[in-house]
Amino acid sequence: VAAEVREYLAQLVRDEREPLDVRRAAVAAYGRSRDAQALALMQSLYNSNANRELRRAALTQVARNDDRQAAGAFLIRVAQQDTETEFRKTAIARLGEIAGEQAISALKQTATSMDADTELQRQAVSAIARRPALCTRTLCQT
Repeated sequence: VAAEVREYLAQLVRDEREPLDVRRAAVAAYGRSRDAQALALMQSLYNSNANRELRRAALTQVARNDDRQAAGAFLIRVAQQDTETEFRKTAIARLGEIAGEQAISALKQTATSMDADTELQRQAVSAIARRPALCTRTLCQT
């Protein structure tokens, strides 16, 4: 995506005068590039935006980013540290879309943690169950 297009989309996302559906579409369009710049914008948007729908959309785009390790690390941080259960659950669900040991390990930890909220545990189990391809013999053994 050309630099001027990226800048335009980023401006739309941040412009609170724009209708929410336009801003949400701009998040999706920018996120489709799936590169490091897109990941950085989605993380920034999530961390700095008060609008719940845009924060949810940003998490979705983070999970689709090509840098699976950085995306997974961000989602794990949200899943473990966000103050709102809704966003923790969303991050856990999105971790189920990311292949790799980092994501499955975080999901397993949440699912079996004695300290985790029951809703979060259920979400982690659901995320693991929806993605059986993530569970190789070595990753899913307890």
